[in-house]
Amino acid sequence: MSFATFDPPRTVLTSGRILFILIVQYMSAGKIFYYLNAALIAGVSLGSFLYGLEIWVLFFIVFALFIILYVWKRKVFFASACFFIAFAGLLFVRHAVVNYENLHVQTISQTPQIFLGHITDISIKKSQLLIRIKTPSGTIRFSTYEHGIREGDKIQIRCNAFSESFELAIVATHKQIAFCSDAEILTRESNKQSGLPYIRNALSIILFKALPSPESDLLAGMLLGKQSNFSDDLDQVLQRTGTTHVVVLSGFNITIFAFVINSLFRRTGLGLKSSTIASLIVIWLFIFLVGFSAPVVRAGILASFMLLARVRGRPSSSIALLLLSASIMLFENPLLLRWSLSFQLSFLATIGVLYQDVLSPRFLFISTRFGIRENLQTTFAATIMTAPLIALSFGGVSLVSLFTNMVVLPFVPLVMALGVPVLIAGFLHQSIALILGMFPFIFLRFITSFLTWFSGLPFAYIQNFHISFLVIMPWYGVFGFIAFRRSKKQQD
Repeated sequence: MSFATFDPPRTVLTSGRILFILIVQYMSAGKIFYYLNAALIAGVSLGSFLYGLEIWVLFFIVFALFIILYVWKRKVFFASACFFIAFAGLLFVRHAVVNYENLHVQTISQTPQIFLGHITDISIKKSQLLIRIKTPSGTIRFSTYEHGIREGDKIQIRCNAFSESFELAIVATHKQIAFCSDAEILTRESNKQSGLPYIRNALSIILFKALPSPESDLLAGMLLGKQSNFSDDLDQVLQRTGTTHVVVLSGFNITIFAFVINSLFRRTGLGLKSSTIASLIVIWLFIFLVGFSAPVVRAGILASFMLLARVRGRPSSSIALLLLSASIMLFENPLLLRWSLSFQLSFLATIGVLYQDVLSPRFLFISTRFGIRENLQTTFAATIMTAPLIALSFGGVSLVSLFTNMVVLPFVPLVMALGVPVLIAGFLHQSIALILGMFPFIFLRFITSFLTWFSGLPFAYIQNFHISFLVIMPWYGVFGFIAFRRSKKQQD
């Protein structure tokens, strides 16, 4: 049996169940919960960076960590369970990488090929459509100049040539196994009646009719994640001000949206439990409305766990649930931790919110009315945690991003909340949507004018600024140590 078809994590985890039962007598349930999830994430982290090494080398690396943990805790069953879980996570990543590499090689080795599937994603680049279709063998991407194609359409293509490039970042985000560089559309069956893609298309049309451009483009980006209608000028403004991740629906702004909505509910006088329940209902109704895209769902799960942890009132519970939610998502897709920027940003933003009292100034000169000061602290903490990673990922740095994010980000949840009634009204009558669209338009016009002015500053953006991963590691390492020590004290 080849390694690509063998499932080693299942074997290791089955063996680890016995050890998991035995260590209960040595440690409290809370600590078991905390450390085993941390062990899985540590194993996935090691596997993500060292997946190219031989199995025996990886085994001894994890075994060395097991020895260190045993010396530290002096509990053999506990250390053994962490070893099994960490090694399973490491093998899980290796298995996923090998499996996708094999699928890629098998796919591009045969031409021509015919694929039949449903369109899951469409973007526009220089009047050319870039389309992803979900097929039984995996996701395939191709380009075409044929317009009138919509998400959800059933399509059949003949691929005459493939690109040989294989990027794990694209695989992690879209599970894409190949890019067809020479595609011919054979048949297309339009899906005009039902389904989430049809709803998303209908919602985007409502926004484009209710608001002028570029405000409608921004609102469609915030609510529906549609960036394909952004003009080149708008793209450049967002890049130079470091706000692209803010104004496009993603895990990052879903995280901020969740915490700000919860803050607003608590300001209305609702109790902690009632405001949490109301926030969860609003968040998941919103996610349903905009479509269950993977980054948004992951951020929704993450934010939901954090809001539930706040009900318990213990920061240590928040960290434990944060690790649990990350473990659940990594079980579904172990490539997320290293190769998904959306996962990384939402995870770091959540950590920033949890420890905003450490990261953020008190802003005593800002009014506490309507939760302005609290929202500003949340924004600052999330921005501080994500700014180094954004600079690393985009190969450039915006010198005004911290200030522009602090100004713009508090408006994003408000604009999103005002934009939802516009979408609902559009199904009733477009004139109602046009009237309601005036409210988010005011804030969107301010955002576009503000960002356009700052992007015009000559020092706003440094191109080709390649920051090393080794440069940002000390910052995250120091903060991680502080967070660990604080949570450890609270657990003890």
